[in-house]
Amino acid sequence: MNKPNNKLEVWLDAAKGPACQVGTLAHDRGQIRFHYTPAWLGDWPPPLI
Repeated sequence: MNKPNNKLEVWLDAAKGPACQVGTLAHDRGQIRFHYTPAWLGDWPPPLI
């Protein structure tokens, strides 16, 4: 039996720049987990436009 996809992408939509994915939310064994996107963590602090 196939499991449903229990993941959601989390995006930051700032007024001063393009939207970027910051991570994913997942529901796993009764737990809610957030996983940061490594590329987003590497861009900290975000550039100011």
